[in-house]
Amino acid sequence: MTAQTVSERLTNLLKMAETDPSKAFTWYGIAMEYRGLGRGEDAVTTFRKLIELDSRYVPAYHMMARTQLELHQTDEARAT
Repeated sequence: MTAQTVSERLTNLLKMAETDPSKAFTWYGIAMEYRGLGRGEDAVTTFRKLIELDSRYVPAYHMMARTQLELHQTDEARAT
């Protein structure tokens, strides 16, 4: 997949989240898609939303911290 600001996958995931915003896995998919598209800030924002929705969703913390490191947000990554 080529890096674009929006992908068909992202569009579909956003539609799924709109239909049922309570599904943590959908938000994880959205965050990961943002990350894959090089939209790190959007990914971090979405990981935060996911953690608010389900604080027990452990992969969100891991990937949010990795994304923060990629964005040179070392202190934030440590806190995460």
